[in-house]
Amino acid sequence: MQAIKPLIGGMERISRCFLGGLMVVVAFVLPAGTEWFARLLLLATYPLLTALTAWDPVYSLFRFIRERFSEYLFFH
Repeated sequence: MQAIKPLIGGMERISRCFLGGLMVVVAFVLPAGTEWFARLLLLATYPLLTALTAWDPVYSLFRFIRERFSEYLFFH
């Protein structure tokens, strides 16, 4: 079994971590009981988890499609 290669570089990981952390901070600064609190915390999990794991499932899907169907796509 092969190990998963990191798809995200260092600067992108740092920017995702910063963006996710900023979203968490903004969520806690908002008044309690607002609907944005839950939304921001939920949305912040994606950039934080992809930054911590250095792997993005959306990038992986695009890479899989490009590698698998490259001869059928009009863009290479």
